[in-house]
Amino acid sequence: MWAMSMHPDDRPLSVAALRDGLLGQGPLPVRATAATLADALPVTTGKGSPSNDQLGAGNMVLAILAMLLLAIAVVVTLAGSPI
Repeated sequence: MWAMSMHPDDRPLSVAALRDGLLGQGPLPVRATAATLADALPVTTGKGSPSNDQLGAGNMVLAILAMLLLAIAVVVTLAGSPI
């Protein structure tokens, strides 16, 4: 996971440093402690942010559109192939 860190400064500086870390010949970085749920801030919908009802309606429209496109794809596939 060290080599795949999100920030470039958290990654090994070179392939040699990564190899030494993997083979146990070099130092490994100190892992940062993970955030806990208690540290998380509560989620609030401020002014200008969409409500859950608006988000649900938008997702419903996308779900219906996806189902419609799937149905069209199935019809076009079956209509084009002889049975």
